[in-house]
Amino acid sequence: LVDAQGYIVLPVIGKIKAAGKTCSQLATDIAATLKNNDYIRDASVNVQIMNFKFSVLGEVNSPGTYTIEGQRLTILEAISRAGDLNIDGNRDVTLIRETNGTRQIASIDLRSKDLFTSPYYYIQQNDIIYVTPSERKVNTRSDAAQWYGWGLSGLGVTLAVIALCL
Repeated sequence: LVDAQGYIVLPVIGKIKAAGKTCSQLATDIAATLKNNDYIRDASVNVQIMNFKFSVLGEVNSPGTYTIEGQRLTILEAISRAGDLNIDGNRDVTLIRETNGTRQIASIDLRSKDLFTSPYYYIQQNDIIYVTPSERKVNTRSDAAQWYGWGLSGLGVTLAVIALCL
């Protein structure tokens, strides 16, 4: 297990930094450390990610945080886990990723073929996918608020006229 500071603790070896490394880089580092050890010779090291979590928010059918077993999951599979985009979901989504303490925010067009070569195609630990509402939903909300305001104004005028007539 990787601790909050990004280290793993192994018997004989001790503490090794895992954060920011790929599985193969970490395996190479562990094997190199073991070569300098008197107890183990010719070690074969294999590192795998057992599970990770990600969140999908916004205009999907089942927003929430999901835990996945395995090492790879695409953004399309992640959205599928959240029940797919609902009718008001925009096909331009936002992905929030934190790497080495720096937050990256990327806009991703799910309709573009460039998605498949994007560095954001594969989801990473703690990624957040936000599906924005479509223009239709945004405009519907503002129209409803406008009609609500007109209705209240009309009601106020009507009550004022009735009060003056009495």
